[in-house]
Amino acid sequence: MAYFAYDNFLRTATILSEDTTTNFEMVKGLDGRGYSRAGFESGADREVVFDFGTIKTFNLLLLANHNLGAVGATITILVSSDNVSYSSVGASTITTDYVTEWSQSNRTYRYVKIKISGHTGAAYIGDLYLGTKLDIPYGMPRGFISPDQYDTDTITTNITGNGALAGVDVIERPKRCKIPLKNFERSWFDDNWAAFVASTKLFPSYFVWGSGERPIYFTFYKKVGSPKFTTNNRQSVTLDVEGVV
Repeated sequence: MAYFAYDNFLRTATILSEDTTTNFEMVKGLDGRGYSRAGFESGADREVVFDFGTIKTFNLLLLANHNLGAVGATITILVSSDNVSYSSVGASTITTDYVTEWSQSNRTYRYVKIKISGHTGAAYIGDLYLGTKLDIPYGMPRGFISPDQYDTDTITTNITGNGALAGVDVIERPKRCKIPLKNFERSWFDDNWAAFVASTKLFPSYFVWGSGERPIYFTFYKKVGSPKFTTNNRQSVTLDVEGVV
């Protein structure tokens, strides 16, 4: 099932305690800026405790702009109803530095503790998401290109005066891609469009186009686009986005 993830519960939660590195506090892993990261020194388990302020149900953890695969980190989610007794709802050892998805069963709690352990060097997270999914009614249509297969890098070939190849310069750029939302019932746009757009204008969101596929952590490219009616009760829009996978 394809989905967006944009409502990050951690962004509005109160951070009760954190074992983060000086100048790399947890808030820097929640601000939506690619250059800003939360840091966790190696040598011991590192924990951050969040208070949602009320009971919330979540089922998804996502990571972007991180190095947890490179340092062999394991991330554990622990939950509590009273901020006294915590129990683990699962642990995952991260094996790559790609944008990472970890789906969960529905969990309903007020307090959440995120534990980083087993890392052999300093661990960094550019964005840590805990929340729910905005499911998309249909899969991607024919002609869709997977975000991880887009390549918008700039390549410059250097040639000597006598025509020999002297080298190639590559400037890496964000993935710029299209997300088609075709012939969705109007009710889906009525229920979800305004909140999704308002959030993604302020903070990057995630898009997963299929089970087991690599997510993209994205922002809109210049403008959002407007859903148009394709029948009396169905609308379509193609999102032009850029981001990282």
